[in-house]
Amino acid sequence: MKTNVIIQGNALEELKKLPEKSINMCMTSP
Repeated sequence: MKTNVIIQGNALEELKKLPEKSINMCMTSP
């Protein structure tokens, strides 16, 4: 998995695609 990547899309849908325990922080904006 690449690090320091910006993912654009529906936050709830994109978060489901990430492997379990793969992130330390998630920043979202409405």
